[in-house]
Amino acid sequence: MISTSRAAASLCDALCLARLLLSTPQANRASQSTLALNKAQVAHDYYVQFGKPHPELGDGSLMAACIQGNVLPEPTRLTSDYVECLLLAFQAIKKCAEGDQPAENAKHTVTAGMTLTKTPYHRRDGLRQL
Repeated sequence: MISTSRAAASLCDALCLARLLLSTPQANRASQSTLALNKAQVAHDYYVQFGKPHPELGDGSLMAACIQGNVLPEPTRLTSDYVECLLLAFQAIKKCAEGDQPAENAKHTVTAGMTLTKTPYHRRDGLRQL
């Protein structure tokens, strides 16, 4: 059985997601944040099912999911674009914590053969505690 819980997101996770979003075209940022959260969920599910980190997606943390993309270095100044990315990152994490994901989003679940299959994204609880 696959867990529907997530690892608790930290401030570092949020900052890493914002830096990933900063490298993403503005029109694609919302879907990129959902993709990163879903990758973290896949890795978490894999860990729950097999007892080890996912070989490609990592340990189930949002940061591990983000660093597979083009994460920019931490900006030295708070530009309006970076602040927008920070807000989007916090909003995505908040929606996830509240179990409020848009219906058009889907998550991937891990099967025994390590194949990723697309299924509807259902949340029953908030973030799990590490």
